Amino acid sequence: MPGNLTTKVAITIVLLLAFSMALVTFLNYAKFARTFAMLEQSRILDIATEIESTIENGLTLGLELAELRNTQDVIARGAGRDPLIRSIEVLDAAGTVVYVTPADAPQTAAGLARQRSRGGASSDPFWTVADGDAVVVGLRLENSFGRMSGTLALRYSTAAREARLAAVRDRLATILGVVGAVFSLAAVGAVFLSLNGISRALRRMRRALGTLETTDGRTTPNGEDLGDSVLEREIAEYRVVAARALRRLDFAHRVLVGGKRR
Repeated sequence: MPGNLTTKVAITIVLLLAFSMALVTFLNYAKFARTFAMLEQSRILDIATEIESTIENGLTLGLELAELRNTQDVIARGAGRDPLIRSIEVLDAAGTVVYVTPADAPQTAAGLARQRSRGGASSDPFWTVADGDAVVVGLRLENSFGRMSGTLALRYSTAAREARLAAVRDRLATILGVVGAVFSLAAVGAVFLSLNGISRALRRMRRALGTLETTDGRTTPNGEDLGDSVLEREIAEYRVVAARALRRLDFAHRVLVGGKRR
């Protein structure tokens, strides 16, 4: 029984320790991954915002998107500013692609932009849509009257970010395993050391209490010698006092019975 108690306490502590460490690690990783994604998106969004401002400066002159001759050069320079950018597309108000870089890029961003427009979300200042291992960032292009003239859709890759996050997960799993094993061993050792004395005391108490069923007060029903511990001496004294009290009660009972007969 004492050994089982020690084992149960040790297992409980190890499980609680493992759960708490895993929970803290998961929450910290989730926060790190979210911050990493936001920083990456913010960097890409800055490039998209600069392109948007350049295009809208031309729209304020009363020109249409198709008449802005420098737009192709503007989006080409913007695409070269970050290796994560896969393509940049400029759509008119009807959803038709007017400019795209690189020229052979699949116009998936344009399709997503048209879907957003049909869904009634084109009034948002910008939007993001996950597209496989990439993310599409879309911005409204407005003329000087605040009317929508088109959409700027920038598609950038998330493969590098996912690879880095996977490396971080693997490293965290390794660290968590090593640290968890060390702390678990330390916790188990501390439990056994702290409960070892209690376990011995419980075993002595069980052996000592077994003397209540013996006749000599020195051995258990199994024939084990109890020794001369303090608890065992107290039990022996208790047996002497109890026997003396029983004799006095018996004597008083005989006196009372004899008085009634007279």
